[in-house]
Amino acid sequence: MLHFTGSTDSLQSIYLAQLEERTNLILLTETDRLRAAVFTARDDPNDLS
Repeated sequence: MLHFTGSTDSLQSIYLAQLEERTNLILLTETDRLRAAVFTARDDPNDLS
């Protein structure tokens, strides 16, 4: 069992920071995936546009 000293505000800010970090990671991953998909589509030799 962990015992935190300090206010619930500090706990909340830690939680929010972790949440934000995770969200940013997800967004970065999605952006990379989209970029890869666009790049692949652009490189498609069957695409005659």
